[in-house]
Amino acid sequence: MSSEISNPEVEKKKARRKLVQLVEAHPESAAQKAKLIVEDFHTNIAGRLGGRAKAMVVTDGRQQALNVYQAIRRYVDDKGLANCRPLVAFSGSLTDEESGHELTESKINGFPEGRLPERFAYTKADDTDAAARNQEEYRILVVADKYQTGFDQPLLCAMYVDKPLTGVAAVQTLSRLNRTHLLKSQDDVRIVDFVNAAEDIQASFKPWYEITLTEQPDANLLYSKQQEVMTFQVLDVSEMEAFMRVLGSAGPNRMPNAAEKKLHAELLRLPGREAVAVDIGDADLSHYRLEFTGHHDVSLSLAGEQVVRGHAADGGGYVEPEVVRLADVINDLNERFGLNLETSDQILLYQQVACLVEDPRMQQVALMNDEARFGQVADGRLDDIVAENAAKNEDFMKPYFDNQDFQQAVKETARKRAYRIITDPARDEALARLRTEMLRETT
Repeated sequence: MSSEISNPEVEKKKARRKLVQLVEAHPESAAQKAKLIVEDFHTNIAGRLGGRAKAMVVTDGRQQALNVYQAIRRYVDDKGLANCRPLVAFSGSLTDEESGHELTESKINGFPEGRLPERFAYTKADDTDAAARNQEEYRILVVADKYQTGFDQPLLCAMYVDKPLTGVAAVQTLSRLNRTHLLKSQDDVRIVDFVNAAEDIQASFKPWYEITLTEQPDANLLYSKQQEVMTFQVLDVSEMEAFMRVLGSAGPNRMPNAAEKKLHAELLRLPGREAVAVDIGDADLSHYRLEFTGHHDVSLSLAGEQVVRGHAADGGGYVEPEVVRLADVINDLNERFGLNLETSDQILLYQQVACLVEDPRMQQVALMNDEARFGQVADGRLDDIVAENAAKNEDFMKPYFDNQDFQQAVKETARKRAYRIITDPARDEALARLRTEMLRETT
């Protein structure tokens, strides 16, 4: 990435999001991914199941799906690979950035949306009249928020993932490859992931690997909460009933027009800060490279019944507090990785935990999920904390971002301690103990 003319100051998170969008929208990004996908499919997948095997490419939005689809089409046509023809699937319409034309799934594919599963399922190998029929055979399906759940296609052998996947979404999406076929074995299944870490996918599958249990819901929960809310004497029953009468008077089939929607939004919305657009200057993509990180084994071992937490009335139950001091963790990291981390690095580790504990979003995630799911969300925040303190802790930052094993060890320690403090019924006292420990160890 380069910015030759200007170097503006920007809001970090919004700017990073915009830069990522710029990279993903760049033709070079789609071209390199398309080349990798087609070559991998042609070399490793196309010949499986007697030449019937198919693949799905999972993207993070309609424009990205269109970009990748068009790049695959170009590469396939240039190479003359008849066994790698793609289809695209997304809902609604979008304007093609190249031509300016409005496009839909059916316009691109050349047949009605409802016929896609049938057309994608067709294989010449199972058609005795294939030569006479001369029907197009499609082997790669590029999707955006579509066909990731409930899509039963036994010929799917490969999935190319270019979208963040966590929790149930990861399980549902990747499970499209689990449909059985007489010619299909576990060795025929292949996943190439451009975005997600192997350990995060493993954590998403873990609660669903064996027997999954859910807690029995409390039938009186809503009534109990209603009584609790009404005791504050903020809500008035007559006012709520009057509101419902006005709301119902419009009739079930009356939809507001555009002007009314705008007016209602201005009667209904509370005043807030005006959204400020982020200007990333004259940034342009100067380099783009896909790196192979290796084959990752995410196999799960038998661990018995797993409890999946649902929505709880008062958050999580009590968990025994962490007893290992963070100073001991620093010493352990020094020994394991041959480092020389000192007091300032120790302070940063305390800050990581404290920042997670005090973040309202992290609190909500922890109280509504298990520790593994909390960790998936917390990891990105931990990266930000280290980056924000880079100038003060260069000795810590370098191994953190250069050494994957060191980074994972730090993250595991920080998120585990933070999760236990947040889910502790006496959270304030637990946080106070953390600060006391930090003060004691660093003076």
